Amino acid sequence: MTGLGGTPTDPLDRYQVPVESTTFSVVLRPFDPDSDDPMALVNRRLPGAQE
Repeated sequence: MTGLGGTPTDPLDRYQVPVESTTFSVVLRPFDPDSDDPMALVNRRLPGAQE
């Protein structure tokens, strides 16, 4: 990994981070700030969620 932006020289192979496929998802949960507790919502597990 070379960081953000360009690198003026090519990094040595032994310092390269190998490329891997990965996926992620984002869940948006609407809430009513007058009646819902945000901390209770953030700690609630979603069905099918993996750690």
